[in-house]
Amino acid sequence: MVLRRAFLRFLTGYILLLLIPLLSGVAITQRLVDEYEDKVVASRIGQLEQARDIISRYVEDLEWRIYRIAGNTSLQRYLLDGAESERVNRLILKDIIEDLNSKLLYDSSLVSVFYVHVFQDDMILTPSSVYSGEDFVDDKTFFRMEGVTAADWHRTVRERYHSGRFYPVRLVTLEDFKNKAMIPYVRSLPLVHKESDGPPPGAVVYFIGDDEFSGLLAHLDLPDGGYVYIADENNRILTSRHAKT
Repeated sequence: MVLRRAFLRFLTGYILLLLIPLLSGVAITQRLVDEYEDKVVASRIGQLEQARDIISRYVEDLEWRIYRIAGNTSLQRYLLDGAESERVNRLILKDIIEDLNSKLLYDSSLVSVFYVHVFQDDMILTPSSVYSGEDFVDDKTFFRMEGVTAADWHRTVRERYHSGRFYPVRLVTLEDFKNKAMIPYVRSLPLVHKESDGPPPGAVVYFIGDDEFSGLLAHLDLPDGGYVYIADENNRILTSRHAKT
């Protein structure tokens, strides 16, 4: 019995000696794991903040493009006063189209496109042509949008003043852009508008290529199975990017 108690004391002491370095190793390992996780989280947050800044600069550049489009004096005159005669109307439209074409060439990219909708005459002006609202309908090939009829889309653009609003990515057909994944951005005209002035007379509808917009997130190092998305102020997802497998 005495030998058994002595053996148990010896065994207990030996186990404690073994546990001390084991527990110390576990604690050190856990601390290293925690430090690594903190560094990874800090790195990811830093990348997200960098992406936010890049997107903010892109939106500022987009607003500048809109400002340059809206700054055309013939367009402003057409929006506010209308055409004085058919001859003046043709000259005004010719000047506007030429200016829009130059904006597409210098202020846009090969994966983005836009049009100006003049509500009072239901005219749609692209950098290459002039259309009536009747041309931008579902049974014609000039314009289509995934998930919404052309009439509903035009109603959405008209029904309120858009101070710069993004809509979720969808397939869009606009002239030669056939079924391209685009992110619509709507800015009502004129850029400065008061509710007392009544409904806005027109709008710029700018379609941003989804690859161009989601490409702003390309520098992010995503974990396997991870993804990141860009959302608007109402947390509607505009576009997303998944980790490459």
